[in-house]
Amino acid sequence: MGRLMIKRGHDGPARRCTWKTGNLTIDTPSLLGPPDMPDIDTVYATFTRDEIHESRPTVLVAPSLIERPALTLPENALLVIAPTLAGIDTLDRSVARQVLDVQVSRISSSGTDGEHFALHVPSSTDPQDLRDVVALSADLGVRAAVFHFDGSLGMPDLNAVLLRQELPCDWLSVAVGRIDPALVPVLYYLGFDVFDISRAEEASSRSQRLWRMGPEKIESIDAARFCACHACRNASEDSLVLAILRHNVDQYHLLLSEALYNSRRGLLRWFVESLSHVSPALAAFLRRVDTAAYDKIEEFTPTTGSGVVPLIGPESYDSPLVKRFRDRLVERYTPPPNKSLVLLLPCSARKPYSDSRSHRRFIETIESSVGSGRRGIAETIITSPLGIIPRELERIYPVANYDLPVTGDWDAEEIQIASDALVSHMKKYPSSVVVVAHVTGGYAEVVRAAEDEIEQSVIYTTREGSATSRDALQALTEVLQDISELTQLKGGRPT
Repeated sequence: MGRLMIKRGHDGPARRCTWKTGNLTIDTPSLLGPPDMPDIDTVYATFTRDEIHESRPTVLVAPSLIERPALTLPENALLVIAPTLAGIDTLDRSVARQVLDVQVSRISSSGTDGEHFALHVPSSTDPQDLRDVVALSADLGVRAAVFHFDGSLGMPDLNAVLLRQELPCDWLSVAVGRIDPALVPVLYYLGFDVFDISRAEEASSRSQRLWRMGPEKIESIDAARFCACHACRNASEDSLVLAILRHNVDQYHLLLSEALYNSRRGLLRWFVESLSHVSPALAAFLRRVDTAAYDKIEEFTPTTGSGVVPLIGPESYDSPLVKRFRDRLVERYTPPPNKSLVLLLPCSARKPYSDSRSHRRFIETIESSVGSGRRGIAETIITSPLGIIPRELERIYPVANYDLPVTGDWDAEEIQIASDALVSHMKKYPSSVVVVAHVTGGYAEVVRAAEDEIEQSVIYTTREGSATSRDALQALTEVLQDISELTQLKGGRPT
C-alpha cells in the first residue's frame, strides 16, 4: 500500500514527508514536470503514449475515461493518475461525482494494486461526495489525489484548495496545472505535497523568464534584466530557450527552498503573506482561503512559540493565528474580580508591553496616582490586529511575539476589528465599571467607533498628541485620582 510518512510537525497544513509506493520513494515537497525538463527528480508521462524515463520516478497520466489500456506498469511508475474529462471543472457537481465513481470502478477492475493510483478530483466536486469517494477508494489501497489549478486564482482554484482539506492526513496531495513560482509556497502552506511546474516549459517556449513577481518577456539576452543564475550568465542567442527553461526551473526550486527554510523557522505564514503582494489576485486568493478554510488551517496552526511573529499587513488581519486569539479571548477569558475601572491604553512596539518605555510611564503614573488601587484597574491594551489585550495576558503567545509597524495610523478594517473586539470585551464587565480611554489617534477612533455599543461610561483623558506626553500623563493622573475618590479603588490580590 502507498504510504505517506510525515517527517516533522506542521507549520499550518504544510508538512515534510516521504511517499513510498512499491519500491519507489520520494521526499516531499517535490517538483514534478515533463520528461525533458532538467533538474527535477520526478516526471510525468501519458500512459501508453510517451516514452517512460527509467531513471526517474514517473507519474503516469491515464489518457481518458474512454480508453482502457492494459496496465502493465514499469518499475519506475510512482503513481497513475485516474482518468478524467477535459473541462470537467466547468461542469456541475453531479457530473463530477459520476467521473469519480468511474475512476473508482476503473481502479477496482485494473488488476493493479490501488496503491499505484491517484484520484483526479474535479474542482466542481461536492465535498461530501469527495469524502464518500475517498472512503471507497481507500478500501482499494488508494492514498493519493490530484487537484487541478488553472492559474486564475478564482473559484475553481479556491475549490481545489477547499477539497484538498477534505483528504485524510495520510494522503498525498498533488497540484497540477498552471502554477506560477510564487504560488508554490502558498500551496505548500495549504497542505499540497507535489507541484507540477510544466509552466516553466510553457513560459520558456514563449521566451518568458519567470520570477516571483511575474513573467519577463525576453527579446534579446543583451536587453534582459540582470540574473545571476548559471543558466542566464552563460546564455547565448542560440541557446536562449534552454537557458530560459533552466532559469525558470531554478525559480521554482528557489521559492520552494525559501518556503522550507521559513517553515523550519516557524515563519512560513509570514513568507506566504509577503508573497501575496505579488499580485492582487494572489492577495485576494489568500484572504478567501483564510475565510473558507479557517477551521482546517487553524487546526494545524501552532498554539505556542518563542520566535517573532511578523504581521505585515491586511493579509494578517484574519490569519488563523490572529483570528484564533481574538475568538478565544471572547470565548474563554474571564476578567479578574474586583475591577471597578477599565483603563484603555495604546500598544507599543516592544513586547511584552510592560517592558516598553511608554508602558513603564503608564504604570508609574497609575501607581503614583492610586497606589495599591492599581489592583482595581483592568489595564487593557488596544492593538491591531489582535484587538484587545488584558495586561495579564501580555506575556503569552502570540501577544508577546507579534511584530508589526506601529505608526498610530489605522485603516478602516483595523478600526472595525478592534472596535468589535472592544465591544465584546466590555460585555464581560458590569455596567457600573468606568472606562478611561487614555488613547489618541487611531486608538481613539477605535474607542469612538465602539462607544455607542458599550454600556459603560467612557472618559477620555486626552484627545490630541501623544499619550506619553507630560500633559497627557498629567491628565491621566487627574482622572484616576478623581475616580479613586469617587469609587474608592481597592481591588483584590495582584493578578
